[in-house]
Amino acid sequence: MKKAIIILSALVFSNVAILKAQDEENIHLKTVGFGLHIEQFKLNDLTDLNSAPVNKLIVPINPTQHLRIEPEFGFKFGTNKNTKLKSSSINYGIGVFGQIQKKKLNLYCGLRVEYGMMSEEVNNNYNGMILSQTKTKDKLQRIMFGPALGGEYFLGDNFSIGGEISILHVAINNTEDPKPTGYKDNKNNYTSTNSGLFLRFYY
Repeated sequence: MKKAIIILSALVFSNVAILKAQDEENIHLKTVGFGLHIEQFKLNDLTDLNSAPVNKLIVPINPTQHLRIEPEFGFKFGTNKNTKLKSSSINYGIGVFGQIQKKKLNLYCGLRVEYGMMSEEVNNNYNGMILSQTKTKDKLQRIMFGPALGGEYFLGDNFSIGGEISILHVAINNTEDPKPTGYKDNKNNYTSTNSGLFLRFYY
């Protein structure tokens, strides 16, 4: 009888230890967080306007341990101190991913979509002279979408640092406001690799 109790107790404790080890093996993702999407070295953002935000706010949402929805938002506003001309950029985006966890690592794969609006005031030149009364505004609209693959490593239960690579199709429409006579919008399409650094805090 004593042997049976000892064996039963050992089995109970071993099962508890196994379950605890399984819980510790894979990180349990919290439902909501916030963070930064850092793209300081994003070459395809170096447009003529040169006013695209390279750092974006993100809100990772995990409805389940295997699904992530991640909206992002970025903006940039500036004024040239010499010419007083203004520039601005606003970007909206969202990512939808499937994900799996392995110990402290979370891997995800899915689709990112982003829409950006950029504008910059310019003074037209005539024979090398700046005519302030002919101030115009260059406007650019950009849509990007494509597959993305990333991962994040958890430093504790609430904070992670990660990276992401993607292949994005980019469609750009560049126009001028007001449009000069005979002006045609400049449209461009290309596909580019992209990468970014992600800092996320969950609560």
